Amino acid sequence: MLTGNTGCGSYGADCYISAYDARDGKLVWRFNTIAHKGQAGGDTWGELPDLFRAGGDTWIVGTYDPSLNVTYWGVAQPKPWLRVSRGAKAGDKGLFTSSTLALDPDTGQTQVVLSARAR
Repeated sequence: MLTGNTGCGSYGADCYISAYDARDGKLVWRFNTIAHKGQAGGDTWGELPDLFRAGGDTWIVGTYDPSLNVTYWGVAQPKPWLRVSRGAKAGDKGLFTSSTLALDPDTGQTQVVLSARAR
């Protein structure tokens, strides 16, 4: 079972897509939709501390392509919306927000990131 979450506008709130085993409900994997320092894409948030990285909600359920074994998820914008309000600089992209993620449903590994224009 795959699920995303919302309510990620508050500082310190983690947003993610996660998979659970349908038989026992145990967590199989979790993919953070906000790239943290030290993780892949973490440098795209500039020097902004993890505590102040917000947004990345998954507003609707993802889709699944059985022929490719890929699940696709739309991820909302970083928050606060205005770059200057986040303390972000012009080159800071804020992965994985404002994008469509393609994840391996078995592992949660990123397959493709289709990013909207930089904000």
